[in-house]
Amino acid sequence: MNWAGKTDMRGRTYEALVIACVSIASTSAQASVDTGVEQEKINFRGGSSIVFSQPLKHNEAKKFGPGWKRAVFLETTGNQIPLFQMEYFASATGGLIFAGSHSLRISPSGNYAVLDVVRGGVVDLGPSGTPEGSSRQYCPVLNTASGCLVSMQTGELCGGDWSGNADKWLVTGYGYDATEAMVGYGFSEAIDLWGQFSKSTILNGTAKIKQYLVDNLGVVNMMACEPPTASNRNSYTLIARQLIREGDRADAAYILKRLGVAAN
Repeated sequence: MNWAGKTDMRGRTYEALVIACVSIASTSAQASVDTGVEQEKINFRGGSSIVFSQPLKHNEAKKFGPGWKRAVFLETTGNQIPLFQMEYFASATGGLIFAGSHSLRISPSGNYAVLDVVRGGVVDLGPSGTPEGSSRQYCPVLNTASGCLVSMQTGELCGGDWSGNADKWLVTGYGYDATEAMVGYGFSEAIDLWGQFSKSTILNGTAKIKQYLVDNLGVVNMMACEPPTASNRNSYTLIARQLIREGDRADAAYILKRLGVAAN
């Protein structure tokens, strides 16, 4: 695998996402990434699917390896949910790459899929005199019905696997509840995220809500995991207004569109 580090607007070094994922049938199978193919569709048991597109080619593939720049989760209704849209790959800076030829671990019920992931990007010149890579492995868990990425674990949890007949995540030697860590929702809900941001503005007037959304894997994932309801509508509206103030009209429009659909 190839990885690269990135620097945000505050000058902090962080890592973009590289995801390894494969084709599945009723449980799991394998599929390789062919740079001559422009699209690959992965079907899940319940009728949902993922479509990978925009393969890396030429110099990009040489630098980062084979993979896809874009992945869209398709609900059974036909609704499309872009995965990790906030970390779209750019050849100059690196970013998110969906790679192939790895096992996708599907829970016995088919409700969850664990992806093998690394975050990486190009970092400063190393001893070799050329840009070098930095990375860390993650194992996000996808809800195959909603397209929600419910968690983003790393370390020893990623070395586990599902039990033979239940949606129970087993990790040898792990002393805590590995299943809850994997399938329990690990991000802030809309009302909590807005509250966290509001408190931060008191301490730091330059706080940006965009960073809070990045930490929650983006607006699209947040709304896939927590669709609009009467209890969170106001929080989503406030988030959208703040995004407009910060110049992010695309994410704000996405929120307002979803709110409008829910209202109708």
